[in-house]
Amino acid sequence: MSKTLKIAIVVQQCGVEVLAGAERYALNLGLALANAGCEVKILTTQSADYQTWTNTLTPYEWVSSATEANARVEILRFANRSLRRRTLQKVAKAVWHLANVLQLDHVPQLSLYLDRFFLWAQGPWCPALWQELARSAGSYDLIIFKSYLYAPAFYGLQACANATKTLFIPAAHPEPTFHRPFVGTMLERATALGFVSNAEKELVEASWPFTSQKETLLLPPGLGNEWRESERADAAQVPVRPEIRALQNYFLVLGRLDKGKNLELIFRTTPAKSKVVFAGAGKIDTSHDDRFVFLGRVSEAEKKILLQNAIALLSVSKNEAFSMTTAEAMAEGCPVIGWSESKAVCELMEKYGGQTFYSEEGLRELLRDFSHDLELRRRALPNMDRISSEISWKKTAAKVIQWCQKTSTV
Repeated sequence: MSKTLKIAIVVQQCGVEVLAGAERYALNLGLALANAGCEVKILTTQSADYQTWTNTLTPYEWVSSATEANARVEILRFANRSLRRRTLQKVAKAVWHLANVLQLDHVPQLSLYLDRFFLWAQGPWCPALWQELARSAGSYDLIIFKSYLYAPAFYGLQACANATKTLFIPAAHPEPTFHRPFVGTMLERATALGFVSNAEKELVEASWPFTSQKETLLLPPGLGNEWRESERADAAQVPVRPEIRALQNYFLVLGRLDKGKNLELIFRTTPAKSKVVFAGAGKIDTSHDDRFVFLGRVSEAEKKILLQNAIALLSVSKNEAFSMTTAEAMAEGCPVIGWSESKAVCELMEKYGGQTFYSEEGLRELLRDFSHDLELRRRALPNMDRISSEISWKKTAAKVIQWCQKTSTV
């Protein structure tokens, strides 16, 4: 690299303890760029809790790479000015719906006010972050923004104006909010758009046709984490909870547990003699139901063991731009049972293997048959070697660097 590229990444929260998909993506991409010789800074908030946006993390942190001795990323965090206001979020969505019924969506000032009210209520509301971007944007060769749903991306892209190149990775989901005018504004402002899957690209271009004329990059996440941590050692050498080692004959659900993940489908369809293990932040009350086991957050070593021993990973959310957990399961040789409604998950299964279900009854039958039908499970086995060779943070970082170097300064 003839010149050391200076790159900033903007995301709603970030740190090794923040395990949500977009946040993990931002940190891993940052470290992969640092591994390649870039100077990388992540600008974010002091929150580690998307439910409240409470300020709990330190203003500064350095995270070192697991593979390159001198590579590291600086995380610069700013304090949120207010907590998440869920009731006001619901009010904003209700007014959106009413405005649509009354055919008032075409009134620009009303749409602008409602969108900004929603972004303030949802948060994280962090004016100091976008003020810093307004001050320093010109000092970066590239600023990457992750996730369309949160205020830092909207106000950050606005603050940068035309000071430098910007790459917006929206992590788009098929939901009403993605069609709001503020989303179109972000897509239009960015120099280029990054998509984690072809399914996401198709969704964005169908929802916002003008984006088909913009420059785009396909930037899937890699496998595993790039940061240095004890969990990266051999799983056998890392303490793992005894109850995890003792688990047998179970289906697995990985990731954050909330209503948007469509988990009710699993609760309705799991047969009486089957077991589903949930590993991830969040809590759902299914007390007195021995079909379900909740482990809470798990370490990387525990996750590896869970994937290696599971009958299959269950992917039932249709709001996925890529599904990192699905890719990780495939890389560990764990079969995936995925919903046909999730185009991103189906895209992965078409390339690397898996079993699709098309209805609630279809999932019920698979949960019943997968436990004992070895031929059915054999046909769903993923191509571990192919996915491990085709998906990596190093390759994704190389695409970003190549694009940044060839693109003239804005």
